[in-house]
Amino acid sequence: AGAPLLHAPYSGYERLAMGGTTVIADAGPAPPFDVSQHAHAGCLSFEFSSGRQHYVVNAGVDVFGPDDYRPLARATAAHSTATINDSSSARFLLPPRLRGLLGSPLHAGPGKVACIRQDDAGRQSFVASHNGYVPRFGLFHERELALSHEGGVIDGTDRFFRPGGHAARDNGRDAIAIRFHLHPDTELYQDSADRLVLGASGADYWMFSCDGVVPGVEESIFFAAIGGPRRTRQIVLTFKASAIGEMQWRFTRTRRAGMI
Repeated sequence: AGAPLLHAPYSGYERLAMGGTTVIADAGPAPPFDVSQHAHAGCLSFEFSSGRQHYVVNAGVDVFGPDDYRPLARATAAHSTATINDSSSARFLLPPRLRGLLGSPLHAGPGKVACIRQDDAGRQSFVASHNGYVPRFGLFHERELALSHEGGVIDGTDRFFRPGGHAARDNGRDAIAIRFHLHPDTELYQDSADRLVLGASGADYWMFSCDGVVPGVEESIFFAAIGGPRRTRQIVLTFKASAIGEMQWRFTRTRRAGMI
C-alpha cells in the first residue's frame, strides 16, 4: 500500500511522477571501487515514460549477448545525459585478460554528486551536479529536471562550468553532446514547423524543443530488448560549453492517447 519513493538519497535515484508521466534519474555518485565491476558511467542520465510507453531511455544491458557489448552499454554516451569531449564521466580499469574474471571496475568517476529536491504545488523537480569531468577537463555538469502541468511538460536545463561557478574556457576541450536515446518502439517525426515529435501507436505524443542549437538525429542501439539489441535513434544536442554554458530543453505532451 506504500507509494513509490520520489527521493532515494542512499541509492542516488530521483523520481518525478504525475499525470501518468514518470521520470527516473540517476543522481548518485559512482559506487565503491570493489563493487563497481558492472557499474555504468551514467551519472545524471534519465528515462521517461508516459502511460505504458517508454520514450527516452538508456541503452541498457544485453544480459544474454556477447560480452563485447558490455563496455559500449556502460559508457556515458550510451545514456541519456551529457558527455564532454566524447569521453565517459568515469574510466574502466583492468586489462582484457582479467576482465572476464573480475569485470572492469569504474575508476575516477563522479566522487561527489550534490542533489537538491525542489518540489512545490503542481511541480516536482531537482537539481544535481557531478564532478566526474573535473580532473580531465575542469568542468562540472549540472542538470535540473522538472515535471509540471499535470505531467504534460518535462523541462531540462544542463549547465557546464568551472570550479567556483566560473564560465568554461574556449580551450578546445569543452565540446558537449547531450543525448536523448529513444526506445525502439517510439517513432520520431517532424511536424510542419520542423519540430521533433515522439509518438507510438496508441500512446501519447510529445514534442521536443530546445534553445540555441538545432537538434540532430543519430542512430542508436537499445541493448536491453527482450529479443536482443535493437536499432533505434537518438536526439543529440552538440555545442561548446564556452559558447553556451546553459542549455534548456523541453518535452511537451501534445496529444493524449485515444484523442484525435
